[in-house]
Amino acid sequence: ASFRLPTPSPTPQLGCMKRLALSLLLPLTLLACARGPGYDGVRTPLWALDGDAIALARRHRSRLMPSGPERFDLYLADAWGLDPDRMLKRIDTAGMRAAALSPDGRTMACAVGRGVQKDLVLVDLRTGDRQRLLEDEVIDASTICWDAAGRRLALTLGDPPMVGVVDIWTRELERSPSSAPRVLGWVGRDRLALASDREIFLWSPGLGAPPAWLHGVEEGTEIHSAAADDTGRRLAVLTVTPPIAGSHLTIIDLLSGRARTIWESPQPLVGLRWVPGGQSLLVSRLGRTRGSGWELHRIAMSDGRHEAVAEHRAGCDVSPDGTRLVVSTGQSLLTMPLPGRE
Repeated sequence: ASFRLPTPSPTPQLGCMKRLALSLLLPLTLLACARGPGYDGVRTPLWALDGDAIALARRHRSRLMPSGPERFDLYLADAWGLDPDRMLKRIDTAGMRAAALSPDGRTMACAVGRGVQKDLVLVDLRTGDRQRLLEDEVIDASTICWDAAGRRLALTLGDPPMVGVVDIWTRELERSPSSAPRVLGWVGRDRLALASDREIFLWSPGLGAPPAWLHGVEEGTEIHSAAADDTGRRLAVLTVTPPIAGSHLTIIDLLSGRARTIWESPQPLVGLRWVPGGQSLLVSRLGRTRGSGWELHRIAMSDGRHEAVAEHRAGCDVSPDGTRLVVSTGQSLLTMPLPGRE
């Protein structure tokens, strides 16, 4: 599939010379990141600092050992994807998700390290200051998530895996063994969605009550990921059917417990992301042709219809105000207004 990409809306606080260069050299808004020595590739862009900057992962290849193990570093670019500054080395890119950004978009929580055991590090994206919360832990970086107050981080850690909740202010860690140890994310202000392979539970840390069962999936399918809208009333759940790798997208009403499947895709679906306000949902589907990238679809909650709005190779994100989109082609970033209807 091919898409006509709209021209991006003007971004404030750009100097005259930069705006002139963009208008002359980048008429299609394909904004290549400035490359430092030994760097290539960009992944998983995330809007940060209330939409004034973009956090991203960039690949590093050693010039002395070009065939050696690769690593990814955390960078912060401006709102056009330009002038990236390195913030942190050797991050686990599985943790580059919107849930790992604090609610104010100022602090990124990253799993850092070379081996199985990693550190959990906070990076202040304004100043570059770092704070190490955990050391030498087995961390599932894809589960790191902030609560709505910006006070606690939840994640899956340890071997065997268990649920961990870290208080940012006191640095106290609560470890909770569970039959559903995979953290899917926060629901509302104080509940966590947890998963086993085929069941989802809701749990309130610190209250002493066991997790409450919410939803189960059919035999032969597995829970892949989930995301709650910003009202805490709906949970979007992706399930997969191995080894075929087809996906089902289900919306659960957390007040009534009712679940409805709105998309059964023969191709894999990934990257659940609610548009602020909860009127629509973004999800990426693997392209139908060999070698194609991912198609980003916008799904209207009013009728469940979905439409393809963009393509990407290595991640995308919607701005905090729900109006702009940033996508990665793998080697560059593209910013544009968020297409599609509400």
